[in-house]
Amino acid sequence: MLPYRRSETGAAAFLLWVGMMRRTNRDFEYEITESGVEILRCFAFGGKGAVIEIPEKIEGEAVTAVGAYAFSPQQTPGGDRIGEVILPRGVVKIGRYAFYNCRELTRLEFPGGL
Repeated sequence: MLPYRRSETGAAAFLLWVGMMRRTNRDFEYEITESGVEILRCFAFGGKGAVIEIPEKIEGEAVTAVGAYAFSPQQTPGGDRIGEVILPRGVVKIGRYAFYNCRELTRLEFPGGL
């Protein structure tokens, strides 16, 4: 369960999601949303033909989405040299142009349900 804070305003109550902000680890920039983790950009690649494997979970939350332009050189320096991306089972959404200008990308491994 994601952390939340309850706020009362008159008769209406709202849930404010505390976790909805960009975070980074050594491999990815991501955002934890109500539906899980969305990958926003990647830092983990070696060079031409690099293989990127997105983990099933980050911070204990399932990875469910890849954001717009996430692996494109506009978001990921060197994204044009990525050779392969392996997506986890939990991914149900891939944003527009997630692999735009990934000229060396030769293989994209999708989970069974996508």
